[in-house]
Amino acid sequence: RWQAISHLTGEVWLRLPAALGLSRGVMVMLAALTPAAGSKLGRHFKDSLGATSIWLAAIQSIALCFAGGWLAALYLIPLQFALLLALRQWFVKRLGGLTGDCLGFACQVSEAATLVLFSWV
Repeated sequence: RWQAISHLTGEVWLRLPAALGLSRGVMVMLAALTPAAGSKLGRHFKDSLGATSIWLAAIQSIALCFAGGWLAALYLIPLQFALLLALRQWFVKRLGGLTGDCLGFACQVSEAATLVLFSWV
């Protein structure tokens, strides 16, 4: 992440917060789409989500993809969607669902991927 941040160009003041916000939106969407494994933080987070918050997180995430410009959004939207589906499949296969640690991992992966893409485009 630090290497990607050091190579950010363009409007960095928009791209850095967008990467942070987008990764949190991915957490919400992952929790909405994945069954919970266990009864701790992952389940509590999933159970606290309402339909409105899920839709707002999805809209916010798509909007944040455009903070890096149209070209970045063209790559970033499918990248984040693919990450979301791959992480969901992996968590369900390995753990039977998601935990709080899975949400944290998804946040870090999404943020790192976004920063790398923003430093590239």
